[in-house]
Amino acid sequence: MEPALRSFLPDIFRLSRPSLLEACMCNDENGESKCPFLKHVQNLLNTFNFAWFIAGNVWVYRAHGTVQFTDAEGEDFCNKTVYLLAFWCITAAYIFLGAFCVIGCLLCICMTALS
Repeated sequence: MEPALRSFLPDIFRLSRPSLLEACMCNDENGESKCPFLKHVQNLLNTFNFAWFIAGNVWVYRAHGTVQFTDAEGEDFCNKTVYLLAFWCITAAYIFLGAFCVIGCLLCICMTALS
């Protein structure tokens, strides 16, 4: 392996730890941002992602009972694969969120019982 490539590989893996946006911008050697503007950009992007997730919930779950997959000219038509992918991705996000909450509560109970 080329020496330049070998020294570059650890940096690639380091980029995924904090966030790609922070790593590409202005961080000091501790990984902390030297640019206060960057935190505002990141907060804006996070807010947009959260709003988009909520909007997707509304669109997908509102259409759940009325969506039809056969008549392409119909008002409630949606491609079955696309709809089911969106439905199960959103549902999986809630399943994982619930599982993490339950596991977190169980860990807190166990830690309290042990101490």
